Amino acid sequence: MQQIPIPTDSLYKWIAISGIVIGLTTFLYLESQSTKLTSEKVAILGEQRMAEYDARRLGAQATRLTRSINAELKLGNDEVFKSVVLWEVVPSDDDASTASASSNLHKAIFDMYVEKIPLGTEISPSVQKQIDALLDCASDVDAQQIAIANKLFEAQTLEMRIERYRRLSWLFVSCGGIMFGLGSFLWFFNIQRFQDRIIVLEATRR
Repeated sequence: MQQIPIPTDSLYKWIAISGIVIGLTTFLYLESQSTKLTSEKVAILGEQRMAEYDARRLGAQATRLTRSINAELKLGNDEVFKSVVLWEVVPSDDDASTASASSNLHKAIFDMYVEKIPLGTEISPSVQKQIDALLDCASDVDAQQIAIANKLFEAQTLEMRIERYRRLSWLFVSCGGIMFGLGSFLWFFNIQRFQDRIIVLEATRR
């Protein structure tokens, strides 16, 4: 009489195969998402560097205007130094707090060219035109600083999502590996070794 196979044979194999499928498919999916987000992050960082370049270019232009205005108005050396330093503050990749360092440039320009100028000082049309150009430049710098801060925030947000995907992928790989190991262990020690003995005994009986 032929022996009926034990039902748990299929269960153990199912656990092992499911572990492989779950671990592999989730790992590949999450890694593909991580790669996609990494590409987006690289593009955003490129846009951030372009915004920083524009901010530096505008800062250099503003510095030239500032020096010209200060020379026309004959401001003291201290005021010239302070005004030029204003335009040398450019945010870095690692310090988001500096992104708002020049967010109050209009007030600084107002303080410099209104409060510091002696009463009765006549401002020529050419100097006034330069001051207006400097105010426009300040608006452009502020816009670039905001763009830099936004790009930096987007890059940091993407980095957090990438790290989350990577952790989840390795978590599912670990769970799949545990399922595969458990199913293989139970299948071999509870089923397969006994089936191997039966095959050996049947072979020796013949």
